[in-house]
Amino acid sequence: MEQGYKDLKVYQLAYKLAMEIFEITKSFPKDCRYITKEIHDRLYKEYEEVGRMLGSMVNNPERFLPKN
Repeated sequence: MEQGYKDLKVYQLAYKLAMEIFEITKSFPKDCRYITKEIHDRLYKEYEEVGRMLGSMVNNPERFLPKN
C-alpha cells in the first residue's frame, strides 16, 4: 500500500497542533487573543519540533522517500 503525506509523523503532529489551537481559540471572547503563558510555551515548543522535522526533510529528503 502506498503511503502519502498524511502518513508522515510531521504531518500528523502539525495537524494535531493546528486542531488544538483551533479548539482553544473557539473559547476566546470576541476580539481578545489571550492564552496562558503555559499553553503558549507548550504550543511554541511543539511547533519548533515541527520546524526541525521539516528542516530535516528538506536537508535529507532521501530518508522520507518510499523504499523500492
